[in-house]
Amino acid sequence: MNLRQIYDQAYFAYLYFWGGKQSGFINYGYWNDDTIRPSDAHFLLFQKLFKLISPPTSILDLGCGFGGASFQFLQKTKAQVTGLTHSQKQIETCEQRCSNFKNQVQFINSDYHKFLDSTEQNFDLIWAVESIYHEKDKKAFLQKLKNQLAPGGQILIVDYYLSSDTEDSTFLKTWFEGYKIGEIITSETFERYAQELGLKIVQNLDWSSHVLEGSKRIKNLGMLSFPLLWPPHKLGLVSKSFINGTKASIAQYHLLKTNMWKYKVYVLEQDNFISDKEN
Repeated sequence: MNLRQIYDQAYFAYLYFWGGKQSGFINYGYWNDDTIRPSDAHFLLFQKLFKLISPPTSILDLGCGFGGASFQFLQKTKAQVTGLTHSQKQIETCEQRCSNFKNQVQFINSDYHKFLDSTEQNFDLIWAVESIYHEKDKKAFLQKLKNQLAPGGQILIVDYYLSSDTEDSTFLKTWFEGYKIGEIITSETFERYAQELGLKIVQNLDWSSHVLEGSKRIKNLGMLSFPLLWPPHKLGLVSKSFINGTKASIAQYHLLKTNMWKYKVYVLEQDNFISDKEN
């Protein structure tokens, strides 16, 4: 199955069992001791991230989900927002959520590479929250993001990072297969890539402890749903990809709890903007 089919298949699970209908977000969220619902954690994560960036005027919301971040930007800023996703179902939900801002936002159903390779638009904020882990070559993709930065622009990336290059386990394989992970690198490797590409790291934060509760709840949902999904899967009513995703939702918690991966936030800038497309 391709990414569009995978996200379309998981549409109702994200929308109704992980707070997406209320918040518009698809992510782990940011959890404190008094956080109750996933939707609360989603809003708190956005608030924490929003404080890390400079006021934007043009935003690429890479992996816009159900329009949560786009809607918040439209409410808080006068920026023009472009939301990008693989899923037409998500596009429809995004457009409904942001219907009062039609002149300020557009949502595009496209493969990330196709869009980045074809657009002539530059953005002063590229917002990528848990949206690039499918990429198979992080350095090459980071270069593409850099190419679309306006002068003085910023890239905010929230992603998963291995704690060690040498780690290998059945849990990792289950997680990688179920979540269709292209490449997960260590944070040290990512920082080296950024330096080699001429990007300055202005924020470098480890929020693993603040997603552990969300990770645990995702694991619990997986454990509850797996025995219910297995009989219809055997009848051909539920795909193998969905079953693998359910297994991965269980594996990711074990991996995070044992510190085999980290949840990190980076804000990147470049001072002297030269697009490779102009060379």
